[in-house]
Amino acid sequence: MNVRFYLKQPNANRQSVIFATISYNNTRFKYYLLEKIHPKDWNFKSQRVKNHADHIDSVEFNYRLIFIAGKIAETFYRFQNMNSGKEPGSEVFKKLMDEVFDRKRNLKINEVQNMSA
Repeated sequence: MNVRFYLKQPNANRQSVIFATISYNNTRFKYYLLEKIHPKDWNFKSQRVKNHADHIDSVEFNYRLIFIAGKIAETFYRFQNMNSGKEPGSEVFKKLMDEVFDRKRNLKINEVQNMSA
């Protein structure tokens, strides 16, 4: 099982959504995160935020990415343990990830924050 992070719009002049590419055996799919970063602040090789003065919270941001990758792996292995070693299909896994990250609740919070801005 492998998790990698990429930017949806790596050449943009504004913040871009980060997505995870999750792959295992013959399954590979994208899972979009709620995290965003400007491409100039992104290290494409390490798949993390650059550590520089322009992005003060880079350590915290990178820690969140490590946490997210860990939750993805934990969810995958928990599914396997509960299903006699069977691997989840991509749609099932996406639904599990939405539950783990409480996606519906987080989307509503972001919508309210955007409305008040």
